[in-house]
Amino acid sequence: MSHARDELARPPAEATELQGETAAPVPFLEPGPLQVAALQRSAGNRSVARWLSGRRGANAPSGAVLARDAGFDTLGGATPIAEAAAPVSIQLPKELEDGLKAAWAKSFPGGKSQEHVGILVQKKDGSYAWKAGPPGTSGSSKPNYGDVGKDERLVASAHTHPYDASEGNKKDVSFSGADLANLVTQDERVKAVYADTSEFVVAKTKEFDARVKDLDTTKKAELKTEMKKLWNDTYSAAKGTFQERVEAAVKAVCEKYDLVYYAGASGGKLTRKTPKVAVTPTVPKAELDTALAAVGATAATDEGTET
Repeated sequence: MSHARDELARPPAEATELQGETAAPVPFLEPGPLQVAALQRSAGNRSVARWLSGRRGANAPSGAVLARDAGFDTLGGATPIAEAAAPVSIQLPKELEDGLKAAWAKSFPGGKSQEHVGILVQKKDGSYAWKAGPPGTSGSSKPNYGDVGKDERLVASAHTHPYDASEGNKKDVSFSGADLANLVTQDERVKAVYADTSEFVVAKTKEFDARVKDLDTTKKAELKTEMKKLWNDTYSAAKGTFQERVEAAVKAVCEKYDLVYYAGASGGKLTRKTPKVAVTPTVPKAELDTALAAVGATAATDEGTET
């Protein structure tokens, strides 16, 4: 039986909008952490994965784990983080990224929208694994929490937000109010949405945990209702496109209830949208002005000597 607290849902489409040479085999040598990290910085996770798969032979070690994005690991770690300590940007691990791409490829059976869902778990050896769940409906899905193994830890749930031609073929649609409110009673630290060309992530914080910790079942239900009402009220008052109004509603809920929100292009870095990032200079303003003036003078001198 489906329980409301387990449901994930996308924002409903509005009725007013349409809906050469062959090289000899090279023996595989397991790279060290610094080697992998350096390649990641210069070429990205996918290049590392391709390089490793090309280097591994039949006798390659089976337990090698790619260096991962530290920001995502922090958000999804077993130890909750303070809102102020949330990373400025993150990138989804390959296992989650690939799982979501596969889910999206199945999200339009017969040309009709159908949400697909799954969970990301961390194994005993520290590696991640994606586990696809059952297909949902056009606007909701139920995470497969029962697939978490004995020696595994639930890190994230993730689902797609597809809109078919009758719904306007919308892309880049972020979390619904229910997606956010359900975190009150769901165990994952991180939740992600894949919406074709955009990805969205929301994560719990110490402050959010403190809000929920001592609430009984009735109070948790009230909090969820409150969060969904704020989402709906903000969406109704917002201006712009459907996606922009959804974005405004998501930000309002995350800012008020201490959730950290990220958004960006699918497959790339996701930037923190809430709370707003405040940059405080670590040196006096006068010293910064002097340094900037010196850089400007150097640049002007260099330009004058070009031939």
